[in-house]
Amino acid sequence: MPHQIRAFIGHRYNVVPLSQYWSREYIQLPQGVCMLFLTDSLYNEIAEAASENDMQTTEGFLFLTPAIALELKKYSLNNGKLAYIETDYYGGVGSQSAVLFENGEKTICSVSDNSSSSQLPMNMNEWPINSVLIALGVRKSLDEFESINLDDYRCMPEEDEEN
Repeated sequence: MPHQIRAFIGHRYNVVPLSQYWSREYIQLPQGVCMLFLTDSLYNEIAEAASENDMQTTEGFLFLTPAIALELKKYSLNNGKLAYIETDYYGGVGSQSAVLFENGEKTICSVSDNSSSSQLPMNMNEWPINSVLIALGVRKSLDEFESINLDDYRCMPEEDEEN
């Protein structure tokens, strides 16, 4: 079964203003964490609103452009920490990437790809998404990813839901 998501993740006080500004619904996860999917339409709106047309993505990411990074910087500036994650797995093979902005500065940027000869780190705390979830203060039962039920979200919604 595939696992393909891209989303902003942070505490409610970071994600809610972002979701309100872009008129999108966020998902409340356990431990006070919220998620806002970066749907195709939201991605396009952010790109159109950006003053620069640089659509080059950060190495290891499929959708992390300067415009997306600017949103992370802006919404973490006064509110602390905001992360962006991507997964692209099928049958246990694929990649995950995560970046964390704290007070307007990029503090973590991690990519892991097990689609070739390289593998995910053996220590789950070193996996890209888990590393930013740890920095967000997520406490684990098995691992941080499952602790906030990210395993329940296996793919992106087809279209944005209306408010």
